[in-house]
Amino acid sequence: MKFKAINKDGTAREFTAEEKVPVALQDAVIAYDRFKDKEHVWIRNTVVDTISVLPKGDKFKGLYSNDMYSASGTTRFHRRSLATGDLLSPLFRHYRIKFEDVLDYNGQPDLKITHFEEQVL
Repeated sequence: MKFKAINKDGTAREFTAEEKVPVALQDAVIAYDRFKDKEHVWIRNTVVDTISVLPKGDKFKGLYSNDMYSASGTTRFHRRSLATGDLLSPLFRHYRIKFEDVLDYNGQPDLKITHFEEQVL
């Protein structure tokens, strides 16, 4: 589930398009082959340079966005080795990510990562 808060009527309050980028980026980094099963990675200091939003169709349940996103910018990857537990040097990277809105198994807003790449600054 990826949402900002719960409204008084019980519906989820969504992130804005720009607020969704760090959330999607964190999911992408966790699943990235370079780090998966080797390092625990979390992101900080994410800057969104460009973002584009392309509508896919009608809103989910008439409430939640149903869009595709493409964004790029810079971020810092903080890392911890899973083998030794040591903190590793942070990596400053330029990223490009594509993701889209979906509903999770509970019918709540979620994000699906379709493309992720990182480059050395």
